[in-house]
Amino acid sequence: MKGFRKLVVAGLAILFTMGLVMAEEKTYKHEFSVTPGKVKVVYEGVDDDVEIRTQDENEVDFTFTKYLADDAGEKYRDWWSGIQPEVNQDGDTITIKIKYPKRKKFGTFSGWPKMKLKATILVPAQCSFDVNVVDGDVLVDGVEGKLEFNVVDGDMDFTGCSGLFKLNTVDGDSTVTNGQGKLKCTTVDGDIDAPVHALDELLV
Repeated sequence: MKGFRKLVVAGLAILFTMGLVMAEEKTYKHEFSVTPGKVKVVYEGVDDDVEIRTQDENEVDFTFTKYLADDAGEKYRDWWSGIQPEVNQDGDTITIKIKYPKRKKFGTFSGWPKMKLKATILVPAQCSFDVNVVDGDVLVDGVEGKLEFNVVDGDMDFTGCSGLFKLNTVDGDSTVTNGQGKLKCTTVDGDIDAPVHALDELLV
């Protein structure tokens, strides 16, 4: 069943890419100055993929891009236009929430996969995260801190990260490569690939 699900997702991704050859696109950008070693990012999303990478600057740079296929109907386009990030700073804590207008019915499979949402977050190497995503993949590279990630339907991939990992998925895989620290990872219907020898402690 799990293999079939991935096959279906891959097939839809191909169809989606084809549908976005002449897509509409809109990007939001935010930059925040922060104190090194004290940074925390809180993120809440629904249908978006999230990529997190480090940078040398003492700031958090957030970019949110949404894409829409040309063949999306007018009602779907209006709904898509209302999707936007709500971003706030409280000291060294950055809170990001992807806000959606009330969803209208577009008919079975008439709206998806006509849309794609992508969030990119650049942070200092030391940064803690509290991330909640409903339907999207998460990619994290080189971050050190308290890393708490919850995904309902999507995969998580951590490379070169360290600290306290708390990773939870319902239907998705979690992969930790070259990780250091302590890991607590749970899943309902997914695989966990995190070599124990690369971590100080595996919490269960």
